[in-house]
Amino acid sequence: MTADRHEDTTQTDTTDAKTPEKRPTVVDTDTASDDAQALLYALQTDRLDVRAVTVVAGNVEFEAQLDNAAYTLSLADADVPLAAGARRPLAKSWDHAEAVHGETGLGEVTHDTTATATREYGPETILRLSRE
Repeated sequence: MTADRHEDTTQTDTTDAKTPEKRPTVVDTDTASDDAQALLYALQTDRLDVRAVTVVAGNVEFEAQLDNAAYTLSLADADVPLAAGARRPLAKSWDHAEAVHGETGLGEVTHDTTATATREYGPETILRLSRE
């Protein structure tokens, strides 16, 4: 093999290297402690562009879940729309898990944050954003 047929791999040309684009994301959550941690990660990573947070029935009272989502958004100083979704399970009885996640869903963490959700219903938010 001649020298002109070898590819020079000793130099890397970074002029064409692209920074990965952030992936547009909607976080659909019940905002108990595990989801709050995942939401914080999603808001802080350079790989995701969180466009909205929607809250659905989960482990504790629905209003506490909305408040937890608002509190988590405030911790990350995130200006992201918050939309309420299904306030109760659609196909089964609602089994709360206060024994696991505490009365508020965040264990022993308490806060005075009160959610202000958008007027748009959570599923409508997801559909609208998926079409953009």
